[in-house]
Amino acid sequence: MLPPERYRLLEKTYAGANIAENWTTLFDTIALFRDVANEVAEALAFRYPVVLDGRVTDYLRRINAEGEQS
Repeated sequence: MLPPERYRLLEKTYAGANIAENWTTLFDTIALFRDVANEVAEALAFRYPVVLDGRVTDYLRRINAEGEQS
């Protein structure tokens, strides 16, 4: 069973057909994955790839911004 806050975050990962909502949902999904992945990494004595996470997230933000300008 998921804690209530985690369940609320999971619910935010579902969107309809609206492009802007889908971008928001993608970033919500990334944030949820990051949160859970950090917990798992810590529990297994691994390091979460923070730099790679940041690079991928920045890349997606640039793609999103370029789409908004079109």
